[in-house]
Amino acid sequence: MLISRQTEAGTDEDGTIELTVLQVFDENQLVYISVVDKKKKDATRCYCWNGKTAVEEVDTDGSGFFNALVIFDENELPISGFERGKDSSIRLFSKERLSQIKKGFSWGTVK
Repeated sequence: MLISRQTEAGTDEDGTIELTVLQVFDENQLVYISVVDKKKKDATRCYCWNGKTAVEEVDTDGSGFFNALVIFDENELPISGFERGKDSSIRLFSKERLSQIKKGFSWGTVK
């Protein structure tokens, strides 16, 4: 098994790092992506299967608590999801919430 990682960073005009992307590969197959956006104060973790996103966790406020989990189909489109409460509660996305995510879906914008 060969594990490799690649880290990229985006900076603003003064050179401050605003965006960090970490990708982890197993035998050249993408298995994990982490995106931290300091400017938007959010973070995303993507877990991949066969090189495609299968599950994504999102921290929408930069607190370090990942409060949403989205499940994807084989075309990397959202098919289900859960909201997590800080009290350990888990709620399935409502049909309206899932529809909202599907309509406006782009990486790291599940809010």
